Amino acid sequence: MTKVVDLLKTTQDLGLEAFVMAHPATALIVEPFAITDASAPMTRKLSRLGLHENPLIPDAEPYQPEEETHETMVIRRDSGEQKETWRRGPQGFLHPEAHVLWLVAGRLSQIPGILTAGRARKNDLVFNNETVSKVHALFHRRQDHWLIEDHGSANGTFLNGAPLPPYERRRLNERAAIRLGDSIHATLFGAEALFRFCGLLRSMKDGGQA
Repeated sequence: MTKVVDLLKTTQDLGLEAFVMAHPATALIVEPFAITDASAPMTRKLSRLGLHENPLIPDAEPYQPEEETHETMVIRRDSGEQKETWRRGPQGFLHPEAHVLWLVAGRLSQIPGILTAGRARKNDLVFNNETVSKVHALFHRRQDHWLIEDHGSANGTFLNGAPLPPYERRRLNERAAIRLGDSIHATLFGAEALFRFCGLLRSMKDGGQA
């Protein structure tokens, strides 16, 4: 598991070819969010990055960057008299705990070309969250793409906002938005797309415009 902020640091001097050689696998950028009422007024500037179309709020204590700057991002939800505000510093235009999981087929799974995802430690992709089932979903490798399958989970698997019927495989396209249960959100990136996305994050950190 690699934090996005660490990936940005270790790859900042790499061009596209070197980046792809270092990280050829398809990646999931995973962010821990809680589902909120879609009717609640809120602001999420990150929506312009195309990570998630649905309104989300972070499932975390308010984050305060070490140095407050004019680039601080604010996510706000108003619910009656209660107002919640969560701030992002310039070092993170994602959730501060966003991390990267590499889809490397057959790492732990007994079945070639399949990755298991769930709460149990025996999974290839482990998500320690109570809304995620022990074995929640399966990722199936094909020659040039991945498929996702809900493994009869208790709280569902969602692809681009739509619930997946259990045990039916669906193709994952570039920047597919995946949700496991109520709090685990991930976006799929191929190697070249991830390189461009890292460049976008760096430019925003340095004051550039998305």
